[in-house]
Amino acid sequence: MSFRGSLILSMVLLLAVPAGGCMEFADPVSEEEEVQEETEEESESAPTEPDELEEREEAEVFLRMSLEPAEVHPGETFWVYLDGVDPAEAEIDFLDERQLTHAVNGGTVALVGVGYHVEPGTYDVRARAGPTEDAIETVRKVEVVDREFEVQHLQVTEEQESQRDASLWEEDRPHMIRSRAETAPRPLWTDDFVWPVEGRITTEFGVIRYINERESGRHSGLDIAAPTGTPVLAANCGRVTLSEDLNVPGKTVVIDHGLNLFTVYYHLDERIVEEGEKVERGEVIGEVGSTGFSTGPHLHLTFSAGDIPVNPWSYLDADPLEDLREAGRHWDARRGPVPVP
Repeated sequence: MSFRGSLILSMVLLLAVPAGGCMEFADPVSEEEEVQEETEEESESAPTEPDELEEREEAEVFLRMSLEPAEVHPGETFWVYLDGVDPAEAEIDFLDERQLTHAVNGGTVALVGVGYHVEPGTYDVRARAGPTEDAIETVRKVEVVDREFEVQHLQVTEEQESQRDASLWEEDRPHMIRSRAETAPRPLWTDDFVWPVEGRITTEFGVIRYINERESGRHSGLDIAAPTGTPVLAANCGRVTLSEDLNVPGKTVVIDHGLNLFTVYYHLDERIVEEGEKVERGEVIGEVGSTGFSTGPHLHLTFSAGDIPVNPWSYLDADPLEDLREAGRHWDARRGPVPVP
């Protein structure tokens, strides 16, 4: 089997998701590794064909990189895919920030969040690969398209406003940082993400909020109104990285879905999962409440790429792996490498 053929086969094997249930957390020897061992045995017993040797030499010279999608709004995400590159020798940068990378699709991938404060424009995504002294670099462009965010004015009591005191945020911050400090190196989710609760959307993602006529920042998720005690479901499979009573968000649960994708559930009346637990898609993890800074019973739902809040509408009723598969398909249909710009 050729070098290119083994990469394409690896892509199919790694992105094959079981029809039901979550991805396993154990990391046994994969079919991909078995295929690689067979390929190595074949290479030892048979001379390398000239065409195969040329393909391998080209793969060492060129860095093949694709983005999907290449046009996003503030508050959305895109995938970066480096074909045939080991994450240990790869670096991906966006807005002067190093991105977290993982081995998927026979290459290196990164899920990149575009914050809601990013201005419209064309931005560079830079990638480097290989040993430091021989590293090669390539650049692709991502277009951030303008989006208008709603403005919301809230009037609350002095007691309610005191629940958003800056010192309380500072007490909560270390817990939130810890909850998203580590992520599984493979996708833990399966199929589409589901709505954790049914109800009326009272506040959209990214809303510019004024409280008692003072600007208080952006809204990091969706507020979904529902009666106290309504079951809250895990939006997809994953591992609980935080289950804590916090000051401002109230009773909070955070779930890691792998590849730096997280969901966050605020203001719960009850938390019924603990840190470290594996949860299934649609499993009850808590109940709707009004704990912390809240004007009534609702679920505040946040999706985040690392610590960057992103629009839940981009993920609900969708499988984000499809964009990653599309990034990989860019190379299935091409002949030969793409020259470094």
